[in-house]
Amino acid sequence: YFCTTTKDFKEKIDQFYSSKKYAIVGVSEDKKKFGGALYKELAKGGFDLTPVNPKYEEFEGKKCYPSVSELPDDIDAVIMSTKPKHTINAMKEAEAKGIKQVWLQQGAEDEDCIEYADNSEMNVIYKKCAIMFGNPKGFHGFHAFLSKLFGTYPK
Repeated sequence: YFCTTTKDFKEKIDQFYSSKKYAIVGVSEDKKKFGGALYKELAKGGFDLTPVNPKYEEFEGKKCYPSVSELPDDIDAVIMSTKPKHTINAMKEAEAKGIKQVWLQQGAEDEDCIEYADNSEMNVIYKKCAIMFGNPKGFHGFHAFLSKLFGTYPK
């Protein structure tokens, strides 16, 4: 299920995490959904985050935007934690805004999203956990350790 480990893939991850400001698309207060946990974990890692979800006006004390197209112009990167049917639209909005760094959190992608990513000019990462590479502590640090142990962590 994981992407092939290559130097190019590690460069894509490094390029993504060289961004200054990130939007998390699909934040939620529902503990069964991953978007809120993703936001909170990356915030602990010191990332400058902007939440996106049309259901909220505010999330974790910050203004929450209803869509990618309405994000401020200084957002460099987006992480999608949405259902694939919503992901594809958010990807198109990101591309239209000139956002080149996109991470499709595991479960946010389907074949249409991957095909769109592969045919775009964006740096799109998928089938990997954004926390494992962005703020690998606790469970995600253990996940990173296992990936390194079994040779699936990009070098």
